[in-house]
Amino acid sequence: MTALHGTYRARAVSGGLGYAGNGTEQLAVDFVITEGPNEGQHVTWWGFFSDKAVDRTIESLRICGWKGDDLCDLTGITDNDVDLVIEAEEYEDRRTGEIRSIGKVRWVNRAGGLNLKDAMSPQQAREFAARMRGRVASLGSSKRPMTPMTPAPANNAARRPGAPQPAQAIDPTDDIPFVYDATEFCTRPGRNRWIAW
Repeated sequence: MTALHGTYRARAVSGGLGYAGNGTEQLAVDFVITEGPNEGQHVTWWGFFSDKAVDRTIESLRICGWKGDDLCDLTGITDNDVDLVIEAEEYEDRRTGEIRSIGKVRWVNRAGGLNLKDAMSPQQAREFAARMRGRVASLGSSKRPMTPMTPAPANNAARRPGAPQPAQAIDPTDDIPFVYDATEFCTRPGRNRWIAW
């Protein structure tokens, strides 16, 4: 059988606490794949409780549907569909010396679609949409063609007489920041004082 590799929709069917080969505490959760050509296949995820891993382990249980705080009671882990990110990993069979491949669950994620941290309830969504309706309408309908923007004049000849010229590009090799044509800017009509730079 080919090792699983990719993202699979699944649901937990059981779980329990145990010890890893090095004696540290671990959690095992048995998942069954619920969609696609691998539907019905079981895969185990191991969660760990080191300082670096414990938060992700608890978060993964919450994603499955666990709402408790007692790891001896995992009621709820079978409630939600999840997306398992599985990577194929090679290992040597100790009995035969053969190189084999096994799918290891790297991540337990919320099942597909949107992943909002704090989703609106249907009522909140309706109230928000009602508040935004006027703003959305003021931006125009998607059915009405948008008025194209007038492009900027291609050259200075198209500018109105007497209009200030655009600032020149600053030479990036010049190590002194410099505003070009500061005199014109500071002495335009309507300005009544000089600005010292």
